[in-house]
Amino acid sequence: MVTLEQWNKRRGNPTGYLSRLEKFIWERNNSWAAVNDTFFLTKDAFERHRVVFTVGTFIASVATDRIGYSLHHFHDEKVEQRLESIEKAMKHKHNLEYSKIKDIVGSGGLSVPTYATTAATTLIIGIVWLGMVRWELLCDKEVQKRADETARTD
Repeated sequence: MVTLEQWNKRRGNPTGYLSRLEKFIWERNNSWAAVNDTFFLTKDAFERHRVVFTVGTFIASVATDRIGYSLHHFHDEKVEQRLESIEKAMKHKHNLEYSKIKDIVGSGGLSVPTYATTAATTLIIGIVWLGMVRWELLCDKEVQKRADETARTD
């Protein structure tokens, strides 16, 4: 980043007065330099501490999964409570029996198409992920071979 004094020396402006355009350009250059510095410092930190961030990412993933599961369970409980209150209201207000309510609502069992779709989607995602990992390992080996060959020729 450039200080205001350095900017004035470069521009041949001993008074220190900047026009609006010069001030805008100076601020833009400093902002862009700050963004670049932040990006490269973050990138270097990630590259130096790859294992730490991998473990941290794993822990964050597990925590996110746990929170998602808890929220899903909480939502299911609320839905069950709401369905029970609707069932009670239908029994008392319309004098419907449990068997008639069950016929209206449905079986409530496991849906085979839903199960199959979920399993197939999980399988496809797993295969794609495994392919990406293998591709990355293959590329790393090729780069390493080229680096070794270059080192031998030098």
